[in-house]
Amino acid sequence: MVARLYRWCYFRLREKNIMELFVRKIKRPRWDQTTDDVAKIRADAITLCLRTSSNKLSVWGIHSEKDINQAILAIASSLDHLETFDIVILEKDFFVKNNIDFVKSDGETAATYCKQDHVDITNLTYEKLGVIASYILQQIKKGKCHRHRLLELKDMIEKAIAAGKVEADLLSEFIIKKINKA
Repeated sequence: MVARLYRWCYFRLREKNIMELFVRKIKRPRWDQTTDDVAKIRADAITLCLRTSSNKLSVWGIHSEKDINQAILAIASSLDHLETFDIVILEKDFFVKNNIDFVKSDGETAATYCKQDHVDITNLTYEKLGVIASYILQQIKKGKCHRHRLLELKDMIEKAIAAGKVEADLLSEFIIKKINKA
């Protein structure tokens, strides 16, 4: 019990500066289902939308939902190809309550002003990934999932380049081609 309390306090203090909400890019149609049973979530939702690297899942932190465009810009400007995508909003407290670790790390994005808002959900296991998948399904059902279309993303990146928030030379060549198309 003492060890668990110590761990909770340690991570709570260490992650004090991490924002209250996390944003993750997903493909919403992969999560369509008629049941809340986590065992029935489609494999593509898990293997493609929750792909990990070194047992870490990448998310972007925001203070509140009004800051969502910052996370969307960070995600969109980090992609190889610009296309319509969905995002799901996750609450940091869910991860704390479920003993799922997370740490700040510099994100890879052309939106360099928000690189420090990147968070890795760490030490993931099969069980923890299932807990996260179930939570994402709950958030979708609560309306915490939003679609962002190609034209909206293109316009957002163009404005961010003009405002100096995105370094165009860090964007993929495919995104540059999309932006330069009339």
